Amino acid sequence: MEKPPVPYFFKFMKTQFKVTKINNDIYKIQETWFKEHANFYLFGNKKESLLIDAGLGFFDIKKFLEKQGFKNIKVALTHAHFDHFGGIRHFLPSEILITKKIYKNIKDKKLIGLNYLHSKDFSKKINFPEIEKIFDHFSILANPKNIKNIRINKFNFKVISTPGHTDDSVAYYDKNNGILVTGDTLYAGETYFNFPNSDMKKIKLSLGKIKNLDFKIVLPGHGHILKKCG
Repeated sequence: MEKPPVPYFFKFMKTQFKVTKINNDIYKIQETWFKEHANFYLFGNKKESLLIDAGLGFFDIKKFLEKQGFKNIKVALTHAHFDHFGGIRHFLPSEILITKKIYKNIKDKKLIGLNYLHSKDFSKKINFPEIEKIFDHFSILANPKNIKNIRINKFNFKVISTPGHTDDSVAYYDKNNGILVTGDTLYAGETYFNFPNSDMKKIKLSLGKIKNLDFKIVLPGHGHILKKCG
């Protein structure tokens, strides 16, 4: 019996990343070797694309995407927790679209959620001390700005401040395409508020803010994709 063709995105590094096509020009990416994997999303085409969040970064997501033919990749973040920002270390400063608050928090080890970095959550094939080393010595060069909009290809994201889970949390909202990327502000699971920069009062305000937006799908930082009810 003839074997089925290898899925497009799995030609390279097929054990390191799982990629799911959501619809035209939108992909959900996860790091297969991390049990608590965060979601990150690629928007665009091979000429120009935007990656929102970047995982832990043990393997090089930028190189992975470039081997698939993607060029001119920019990367943005929803908040400064290790499982969402680590991968930006593989990008050039000019490719990183980052708010001043997120950039400041990345440099503060008390704020990046390392109390949730546990060896039990990783595949046995992964050298956990090497994972720890990434964040013990994490540094990037970037030109942080108070970004209001990010336009890539057919996508035009408004950057919305959504503090609560962390004080630097933001959502990305594309009204024309009905897309809301929420990071850890909203997903189908327990939201954590035991970080030094968490605020339960503010998360209620943030959820109220995004509830009134006109969107079709929510692309969350963990778990499955959500659809707006009503």
